[in-house]
Amino acid sequence: MAAFATGRALLGLGRTDEARPYFAEAAALHTEITAREPAATAFLDHLFALHGHRLTYEGGIAAWTRTPDGTTSSDRPEDGPATSGGPEAPDRPDATPPARTGTTTWTGASARTEASAEDETAARTETSASTVPTASAEDGPATSGPDEPAAPGRGGPTRPGPAASAASGQCDSTPPGPAGPALFERIDRLNARGLALADSGRPGLAVEPLTEALALGRTAAVGTGAAGAVSLARTLHHLAFARAWSGRRTEALEAVDEAVHLCRRHLVDAPETVRPLLADATDSLGSRLAVLGRHRDAVAPATESVALFRQLAHADPAAYRDELARVLNNLSIRLCDADRHAEALAATEESLEIQRSLHREDPAAHLPGLVHALANLALRLARLERHDEVAAPTAEAVRHLRHLDRIHPNNDVAALAGSLAWLGGYLRRHGHRDTARDTERAAGELRRRAPEPGR
Repeated sequence: MAAFATGRALLGLGRTDEARPYFAEAAALHTEITAREPAATAFLDHLFALHGHRLTYEGGIAAWTRTPDGTTSSDRPEDGPATSGGPEAPDRPDATPPARTGTTTWTGASARTEASAEDETAARTETSASTVPTASAEDGPATSGPDEPAAPGRGGPTRPGPAASAASGQCDSTPPGPAGPALFERIDRLNARGLALADSGRPGLAVEPLTEALALGRTAAVGTGAAGAVSLARTLHHLAFARAWSGRRTEALEAVDEAVHLCRRHLVDAPETVRPLLADATDSLGSRLAVLGRHRDAVAPATESVALFRQLAHADPAAYRDELARVLNNLSIRLCDADRHAEALAATEESLEIQRSLHREDPAAHLPGLVHALANLALRLARLERHDEVAAPTAEAVRHLRHLDRIHPNNDVAALAGSLAWLGGYLRRHGHRDTARDTERAAGELRRRAPEPGR
């Protein structure tokens, strides 16, 4: 704060060049503090806002000023230095990410991509005769992302706040005021904008409004109890998805881990609001751990998510049965990755039972979920070397695929196609030549029908 105050004083005297190093030092210290004690970040951001400043996406500090047309801005050079607080640049694919998710020193709208979703799927879906892919088609049919694809018509990973459903416009540039309805509505608008970009296949662009929402959420969380914590946790969860889809996996894990801890602390204070978000966030935490190869660590949050969604589905089956099926499927993948194959099969069978029930009630809406669940069942049976039982669910999945007219961009088509291709080879090796041929043909057709990137 001393460095920040010195920079402000110099800036007020018109000594902009002398102010820049002090703002750079304050921004760098902000990043260091965030890495060590994330709870302090909200306090610092609040103080910056009180003095008319905020952290920029580049990792600097800029002043909010009023332009001649009455709007506010922090992007003009005269508004204060936006000195970079770290080495990362948006056009450097090998750049080091910020030390801690939750810091507002993000450095650009172009996300760092470690590997594409299809590359990751290929790495996890072996085609050798001795290995069964542990992740199937669908690491969660109802929400989103490379390993958690959304069912058609779903608009994002979690249920946004009350204002988000009606707002998906451009990001606001109004400086933050006291934490009240207007600030929470603005955070909801930024979340909605980010989710809309991610849902349309542009996760790199989604990170920008969500990062701004995170900075505002930390300010809003100061002194607002459970309401502020829930808003902040929801934003962290959304940001984790956007970062994961952009290939920024470590940062995604840190964001969702913070969201889970916030929800756990406030579950008793506001159970009706917090429990659904905690259920989603723990499922996401399991997926993020698994993507980083921490398969045994991923089982516990995935199990917690299933337990939470069981409670929710018991109270409101219409709203949460499909979510329970989704997280059961994800748990089966986590268990399989951890070499707990009998338990994985049991979770898959329960998920498939729910998906069949949902499909009977609304075939069009739940057809993708049923296809993924059938493919997963076939993979689980293959892992347990129950060779003669693999053909039936595979053939049923292929039959249903013929009736799937539209593939939503968020469904993990590459993973499903990879699983079917593997199953085709497996069935051929075990004497089911006709089913193998149909399955391999379906995998090729699925790849051709896959949504184009960015659509």
